[in-house]
Amino acid sequence: MEIVEINMKLLKVLVNKLLRKLTLKEDKFKEFFNNKSIAIIGNAQSLFDQELGIEIDSHDIVIRMNSGMIKEPKSQGNKTTIWASSFPLKESEVNEKFNPKYVFWITPKLSVKPIYSIYLHKKMFMLPFSIWEELYQELNQIRPTTGLSIIYFILEHCNAQKVDLYGFDFFETKSFYLEKIRTDTPHDFLKEKNFVSSLMKKYNYLQLREK
Repeated sequence: MEIVEINMKLLKVLVNKLLRKLTLKEDKFKEFFNNKSIAIIGNAQSLFDQELGIEIDSHDIVIRMNSGMIKEPKSQGNKTTIWASSFPLKESEVNEKFNPKYVFWITPKLSVKPIYSIYLHKKMFMLPFSIWEELYQELNQIRPTTGLSIIYFILEHCNAQKVDLYGFDFFETKSFYLEKIRTDTPHDFLKEKNFVSSLMKKYNYLQLREK
C-alpha cells in the first residue's frame, strides 16, 4: 500500500512538472501588476469586524487565497481577480467560488498540487522556487505562509502602485473557515508580522488596513 502511495505521489509530481510548461510566463504575470492598486485579502476572523468590502472592490486587483471564499461581501468585498493558494481545492470550487482571471500557485511542493485542467493551467502562474527560497532565507529558514509569499512577490518582484492588506492579524484570530487557530504549523507568525513591518518601512505604498 505504501509503495502504491509513493508511486502515485511521484506520478503527480511528474505530471505537474509537465503541466508547468503550460503556465503563464513570469514576465507576463509580473507585468499585470504594473502601476495597479492591489488588495490582498487574508482570512483572519477579525476581517469581519469591519465593513471594508466597498473599499476592497475599488482596487484594480483583488487577491484572495486558499479557502477564503466570500461569505460576507460587506466585509470581504465581491471582487476576485486572482486566487492564490498552497491548498488543494477542487477545480470546480475554484471556478464556482472564486472565478479568477488568474491562479497563483504558491507552494513549491508539487506533490500537494492537484492535477488541474489544461484550461486552468493556461491562466496559472507558479511561484518560482528561486523566489520562494529567497523569502525562506529572509525568514531564517522558516517556511513562509501563502499570504506572506504573495506580499513578498508583489513588493520585491513587481511594480505595483499601491498594496493594501486586509484580514491580516498574523493569527491573533483564527482563519474564519477553521474551528480554531492552528498550532501544528511550520510557520512563525510573529516573525512574519515583524517582517511585514519592515516591508512597510521599505515600501511606503504598503498599508495594513486595521481597525
